[in-house]
Amino acid sequence: MPDVDPITAEVIRCGLHTIANEMGDTMIRTATTPTFSESHDFSTSIFDARGRIIALADALPIHMGASKFSVVATLEAFGEDLHPGDIIVVNDPYHGGSHLPDWTMMTPIFHGEELLFFPVTRAHQGDTGGTVPGGYNPGATDIWQEGLRLPPIKICDRGRPRDDIIKMLQINNREPTFLGDLKAMMGSVRVGERRLREMLEKYGLETVRDCLDYMIEYTERRFRAEIREWPDGEYKGEAYLEHDCQGVRDITIRATVTVSGDSLKVDFTGSDPQTPGFINSSLPNSYSYLFLTLSSMIDDGIPRNEGLLHPVEVILPEGTVVNPRPPAPCTACTLHAGGEVGEALAFALEKAIPEKAYVQNIKLGMPLVTYGTNPYTGEFYVDQNVMMAAGWCNGAYGVDGWGALAPFFGAMTMATGELHDMLYPVETLGREYTTDSGGPGRWRGGLGADVGIKALAPMFLHTYLIGTKYPMRGFNGGMDGAPNRVVIRAGTPAETEVAQTAFEEPLSAGHVSRAAMGGGGGWGDPLERDPAAVLEDVLDEYVSLEGARRDYGVVIDEKTMEVDQGATVRLRDEMAEERASKQEEIVRAVRYLSLEWQELCQEAVNRDPKFAELAGDLTMDLNNVIEDGPGGETLCLYWRFRNGRLSETSVVSPEAFANLEAAATTLASYDTFMKINLAKLTVEKAVTEGLIRFEGDLMKMKEHAEALHRFTEVRRSVPTEY
Repeated sequence: MPDVDPITAEVIRCGLHTIANEMGDTMIRTATTPTFSESHDFSTSIFDARGRIIALADALPIHMGASKFSVVATLEAFGEDLHPGDIIVVNDPYHGGSHLPDWTMMTPIFHGEELLFFPVTRAHQGDTGGTVPGGYNPGATDIWQEGLRLPPIKICDRGRPRDDIIKMLQINNREPTFLGDLKAMMGSVRVGERRLREMLEKYGLETVRDCLDYMIEYTERRFRAEIREWPDGEYKGEAYLEHDCQGVRDITIRATVTVSGDSLKVDFTGSDPQTPGFINSSLPNSYSYLFLTLSSMIDDGIPRNEGLLHPVEVILPEGTVVNPRPPAPCTACTLHAGGEVGEALAFALEKAIPEKAYVQNIKLGMPLVTYGTNPYTGEFYVDQNVMMAAGWCNGAYGVDGWGALAPFFGAMTMATGELHDMLYPVETLGREYTTDSGGPGRWRGGLGADVGIKALAPMFLHTYLIGTKYPMRGFNGGMDGAPNRVVIRAGTPAETEVAQTAFEEPLSAGHVSRAAMGGGGGWGDPLERDPAAVLEDVLDEYVSLEGARRDYGVVIDEKTMEVDQGATVRLRDEMAEERASKQEEIVRAVRYLSLEWQELCQEAVNRDPKFAELAGDLTMDLNNVIEDGPGGETLCLYWRFRNGRLSETSVVSPEAFANLEAAATTLASYDTFMKINLAKLTVEKAVTEGLIRFEGDLMKMKEHAEALHRFTEVRRSVPTEY
């Protein structure tokens, strides 16, 4: 590498960063929708002619790694057919995009005949065509049902707009403001082009080029030095999604991180197969979340550029939920399962660098997308309700979770309620933090928000909901955040609490929809939190008096609003002793199918309030025929339900089984049942793969499917040895 003056290199690096930020400022000032101008759901960056990340604006980190794939796809698509003045746009997840709503735009910059740079803008469009306004289609089973797919195409050719292409894009978009936002993106990359040419003129081609290589090498060297401080070894982590909107439940993402010297290997082998529903994370999206998570764990002084990628080998197996094959739908991926990619990675590294590892995703879904005819303008509109992103940041070592914005959305903000109400036929009834929603910990998780929106005109709503069964998890002894809850048409006879999805739900004027969104997980043992910090949280109404006592062991005098130090010490000692006692019980696993295991399963099921609620007066007998046991034997596990309770459990021989009458029988191998009990395999997936069979009254099983699903979940809570 040529000798480079470090000061000059730093000046150029800061200059490139400033250019990327100015491109973002252009978007804010010229965009026509609050998604860009208020919420800042876009990112801007600079790449070189080799597709290397050079500079990233202070914007959305989840866009940055994915934008690299768009630049590489553009280089592959056009090769030598790139010219000054061209503008290229791409959104297809299988041709360099991440999900269809995120459109990536770039322009090539030349010095003479030599290609040097791409200023890049990626922005979330309010609509992309497809079957559902807004692009988020919980019913989609392939990508064509999600919207218009754009491989790299030119919308400007040698400086001249391609009006035919632009018109085609416009008529495939429901948003009347689409063209204004598209022009804002074009203006953004043009500003980047102008400023980069000024930099080249000021410092010269050779100096700028040498400084780029220096910057990337510097970042790589600093990152490798950090990795060398991490203990060598293999570390595993998992993250979970409750459903894919198409019937697949309990989806697992698995990460194995191998630390070896100054390099990392991150392997997602073992993650579940791609699903029919739209939560599949495209390769660019998974890649982006991976590096977002890693970059959050290292020194803030390390510049974020291509050098971060060099020490890391990434394995994202094709055909899995983290790298699906086309035409799998994936519009939800920038929330899920992309977020869970980062979550699994963070939980793996928790074991290696506990004080640095924390999660960067949220548990959201996409609450309350509404659309219809705007009575103010007479035009169709789509309201993504981006203003509802309020909370979800996990606590981290030394830092409580934030509350005002989603952490991985970086510079994204909430649009003001007043502006939102001016643009759309809605009234924002309130947006406030929810007391006790942040996960307790030595450092508390960020609070979720309770948001109420009233329809002022007829409209339609659709949503999908994640984070009800698997909320934001705590780290290093921290507790989970509160789960999510969405209710539409609240307070009316038609009130509906969303279980998984709500699709094209009609709302009349006056209907209220409420979203109680969960909080972030805590970090560290809640009993180690400074009582003074707990008191401050109580005074701020982040934590209730009851929550202070229950979760933190802090006793606060209601009259004086002061911490009772003596009572707090005693209560914390009692809670620690009780916890240790329970932990001993939990650690001691019992053998699968043993009498003790049967008794514990029965006790757990009968004391579970959710099962009692779902079971009602459930009365039926079930048999599990367990084939190919450890000794090659076949066993029969018999469950008897009477009036909503599990009244009998027994393991019998095949001969005795023949004399039992059961409503239904489930037949599978010992290995299959074990994987189901360990949540490594869902019943639905076992059926799809032909690993499990059913006999008997299947209609009765279907009638009680929710109760039986909960029955399976509860059994998993029993520590079991196989």
